[in-house]
Amino acid sequence: MSKNSPFDFDSAVHNEHHDPDPAEPAPEGRRISLREQRQESLRLLGENAAGIIHELKAPLANISAYLQLMERKLRQRGIALEEMPLPIIYQELRRMSSLCRQTMELICPRDQEEQYDPAQLARDTAALFRPLAAEHGVELRLKICEPLPPVEISAGQLRRLLINLLSNAEQALRSYRQGGRISLALAEDNGDLLCAVRDNGPGMDGATLERIFDRYYTTKPEGSGLGLPLCAQIIHDCRGTLTAFSSPGEGTVFLLRLPAAPAESHSA
Repeated sequence: MSKNSPFDFDSAVHNEHHDPDPAEPAPEGRRISLREQRQESLRLLGENAAGIIHELKAPLANISAYLQLMERKLRQRGIALEEMPLPIIYQELRRMSSLCRQTMELICPRDQEEQYDPAQLARDTAALFRPLAAEHGVELRLKICEPLPPVEISAGQLRRLLINLLSNAEQALRSYRQGGRISLALAEDNGDLLCAVRDNGPGMDGATLERIFDRYYTTKPEGSGLGLPLCAQIIHDCRGTLTAFSSPGEGTVFLLRLPAAPAESHSA
């Protein structure tokens, strides 16, 4: 879902409540049909991604094992390995394995985890992400209006959703401006958990906004076009919403709304 809006947390919440969303069900049969088609497309995307990652894990493990075996044999023969890019190969293998693991955690969560505090999870995620952003001259600000309601989504899924949105914002700022800034805000709103990720980056035009949740669509040279569609599917499965607000030159806001967990699921 996408709209243009002023880029402040309160305005985003106001517009979310009062500006009818064109992606929500409406009397016209065509509009409902398009929405259902998009949800089915996202569901199939999640299933396909899980299958592809499952098939990738074994070859990655085999490549790593054979690479280590080759390295041992070369050293036994006294061959100098300093000029070979083995560290880079190992690093890329670890990166691909980590990406597979994180994506599986996002689309195939474990059974419901023990209770966790969304506020503390956000603090931990910000503490992890802040030094990575600082390396590219980007400042991360965190604002939490406690208390926050418990939600049904697992801690691992919520962490990956936040990191995905923060990473998108940081990448948008990286080559755009000096003094880039990202704001992560969390609050309770009408019983729901509301998370807003805002940046002062280049923003997006209407045509781009309309496609950011389409699978394989990306504006990044090395992007896969899968991150936001997968996030949208996970949030939809949790009965939540993910909305984007943006205008060229004015930055972008992603507004994540998650319903609170039923009282019986988090009572003592």
